[in-house]
Amino acid sequence: MYISGGIGKKPNGDLTLYEDLWRFDASTNAWTQLEDPPDFISPHAFPVVYDNKAYLLDPHSFPETGGRTQVYDMNLDRWEYVNWTCQQWPTNTSWFGGVAVQVGDKVYAFGGERYYIDTQSEADYITEAWKFDAETRDCERIEDMPLPMAQGDGVWWGELGSILLWGGRGPDEFVDPRLLVYYTPPSAP
Repeated sequence: MYISGGIGKKPNGDLTLYEDLWRFDASTNAWTQLEDPPDFISPHAFPVVYDNKAYLLDPHSFPETGGRTQVYDMNLDRWEYVNWTCQQWPTNTSWFGGVAVQVGDKVYAFGGERYYIDTQSEADYITEAWKFDAETRDCERIEDMPLPMAQGDGVWWGELGSILLWGGRGPDEFVDPRLLVYYTPPSAP
């Protein structure tokens, strides 16, 4: 298991963002600190594990970084960069609080809050859904969710061949915790 970043408190009580990387080996019950990422990784980055590499896809960055994504190679224990294209991604926005669920080599991202950088307008809850493809390193917008939500949770339910989403926040504060949303990817494994 790999864990990167997080929020903690300094001795004076101020909050700080950590930019470290740790690996936990369940067979030895031991943690090992690995090389820190070369650049800051947003706490909202979507992790994509594919071909023994962990891609930390930050939706805050598109297209400001030109789609450059930090990647940790688990075999070589080192960081690198790759280009991840997303031609459809909205410009001048920051996206956070979305729910991401990996299914094979695809990551499906649902909802979240969008802040409009150029107008400095407040964040709004969105219904958008996106598919990120680890093999082609591309993304595309897919069918929107039926209602806006952010900060919920989700899981791939293989027996149903669907993604299950629940909870979180919406325009009316908290989303009803009994609400369940199913999404079945067209090319589900």
